[in-house]
Amino acid sequence: MQKKSVLLMVLLISALLILVGCGNKEEPQQVEEKTVPVEVVTAAKTNLNKELEMTGEIIAGTDVSIASKLSGKVAGVYVKTGQFVNQGTVLFELENSSFEIALRTAETNLENAQKNYDRTKQLYKLNAVSQVEFEQAETKLKLQQAQYDSALENYNDTKVTAPITGKVSFIDVDKGEMVSPQMPVAGVVDLNTVKVKLDVSENLVASLKEGQKVSVHVDALGKIIEGKIRSISPKIDKATRAFPVEIAIANPDGEILAGMVSRIKIPTEELKDVIVIPADALLEHNGMKKIYVVEKGTAKERLVKAGVTSIDKVQILEGLAEGEKVIVTGNRLVGDGQKVDVIKTASVAGGEK
Repeated sequence: MQKKSVLLMVLLISALLILVGCGNKEEPQQVEEKTVPVEVVTAAKTNLNKELEMTGEIIAGTDVSIASKLSGKVAGVYVKTGQFVNQGTVLFELENSSFEIALRTAETNLENAQKNYDRTKQLYKLNAVSQVEFEQAETKLKLQQAQYDSALENYNDTKVTAPITGKVSFIDVDKGEMVSPQMPVAGVVDLNTVKVKLDVSENLVASLKEGQKVSVHVDALGKIIEGKIRSISPKIDKATRAFPVEIAIANPDGEILAGMVSRIKIPTEELKDVIVIPADALLEHNGMKKIYVVEKGTAKERLVKAGVTSIDKVQILEGLAEGEKVIVTGNRLVGDGQKVDVIKTASVAGGEK
């Protein structure tokens, strides 16, 4: 009887624990769907330039290699690589003692020849000397003048100066070293304007013209800069079978350096009244091109067919209508049916709303 009472008590306690557990069970919480902030543009019809894209290396507007005009020992070097110099700045100089002596000797000889000429001329006017003697004095004066000019030029050439304003591209000489006229030992480049040389095929060169604006993307700087076609050769290059074209790019801050790689986009044809979106709005996956548009607060995936692409815009041939809102920022964070919060709307031209 006592065992039955204990068993009954255990069963009652177990039942109470089960009831308490059931009463404390929480209802499952519903997870609220995340809303992604996005920026959109309104698809619009506009004109779009069809472009020729080429790659070229930036070169200096002017690049001068410098050698001494004289042979001699270097007495001093006054600049370093990368230093800005004005035209006429002394880069280095040679020991000039022998050239100075030659100049002083030539100066003395010239003074004596001048005095002799002046005296002989006066005597000739008085018929005191012959015409031959006068002509000899005149010839000697001219000879001494030429020797003096040569000595002065040599003396001045012991100072090697910058022929243009720009930056020192290299200085390959030290004090005490010997130099000769056949040895370029310094260079100066003018980067105020830089250029790119391209080879354009004969079927495209006719669509270009001097002064035409082009877009230059400098990879190292990550920026797009405007350039202009400076020249188009009227003659094909026999080696490349293409026409040399030179692009000039203003570089007042000197941030574009010689040797940087650039991608040039040259407008060759204008497409009229086509649907255009920013290039960043177009995504590619498994060979398919797609965009996301906003419909009733959600992102909708659209497969599209793209046409002509410029540096920052792309033509959409199929899959998008004028006036639809296309996600351009945040499009890599959404999926089809994702709730979105439009924080900014702009036009293709860049006007914010």
